[in-house]
Amino acid sequence: MYKYSYTLPNDVNIIKKINETYLPENYKYSLWFEIVKNFPKYNFVCKKDNEIVGYILGCPNFLDEKPDEIILMSIAIEKEHRRKGIARSLIKLFLREVGKKRCILQVRESNKAISLYESLGFKSEGLHQKYYKDGENAVMMSYQK
Repeated sequence: MYKYSYTLPNDVNIIKKINETYLPENYKYSLWFEIVKNFPKYNFVCKKDNEIVGYILGCPNFLDEKPDEIILMSIAIEKEHRRKGIARSLIKLFLREVGKKRCILQVRESNKAISLYESLGFKSEGLHQKYYKDGENAVMMSYQK
């Protein structure tokens, strides 16, 4: 059985490892730690048998000076636990905390998760050409109740 909870600062090493295993985009440990510590309501983990098998990471959009806009920065699930509704559950928990604020994300154009985001109410706002280091485009998406 899967259990969901807020991410704790001592979870950062594990979620960062999951990120590095499955996603080419990575952030410094210090950024992960500060986000989890300062914005706990936007960060969740999924555990099975007390082991973290997935996470979602988010925070206010301070980079663009839009603190009322929330960024879904990263989500990843261990390969053997995919297609079991974990990502959907994590996103729903995240969106519950976002409330009526606007939420944004960028996702690789080739990422199959786009259909999941759309099924949860995210809308495409266009492409950011060659957004990623390898030259792949990013689909810019947003959600608002």
